Amino acid sequence: MVEQIKGDDVRIPLIGVRENIMKALLLSQYRHLEIVNLAIPEPAPDEVLVQIAACGVCGSDIHGYDGTSGRRIPPIVMGHEAAGKVASVGSRVVGLSPGDSVTFDSTIFCGQCHDCLRGKTSLCDHRQVLGVSCPEYRRPGAFAEYIAVRSGLSIACLVRSRLQRPPCSSRLRSPYMPFRMRTSVPITQF
Repeated sequence: MVEQIKGDDVRIPLIGVRENIMKALLLSQYRHLEIVNLAIPEPAPDEVLVQIAACGVCGSDIHGYDGTSGRRIPPIVMGHEAAGKVASVGSRVVGLSPGDSVTFDSTIFCGQCHDCLRGKTSLCDHRQVLGVSCPEYRRPGAFAEYIAVRSGLSIACLVRSRLQRPPCSSRLRSPYMPFRMRTSVPITQF
């Protein structure tokens, strides 16, 4: 049962709320954030559902909050610098499994344009960013309990020590990213 927390940890059941609901921090208007219930995203066949463990607050989120960037048009769930654990995987995802600790690139790119084919995905003609809403597109971000992100090209497994190789790193090669994504960050809180 999903519950709403009130005051000194008094839990009140939310009537009519299904189990596939998550909490998210919504920029409902400039300079106003609120915790809301949203549906947990369903990952597409090439996506991974990540249960967020931590999400950083970027300077662009601050500018989105006060409205100075023009790239966070409310209502939007912001946040794009996050890490967590794989909750589920789409039917075409290989190399990642539920329980894997991951981080991800918040940039969504086409993989087909001239810049993507040269490995310069940050210059993609069709680039979008998680946690951004502008006149051209709207992508919910990671100030939430879950987020669905494209697998393979943008997810890196996190490792527990510098000597350990992530089990999925060898499968993260692509013509758009000719190197292996690996980190050497010790994980202590996952």
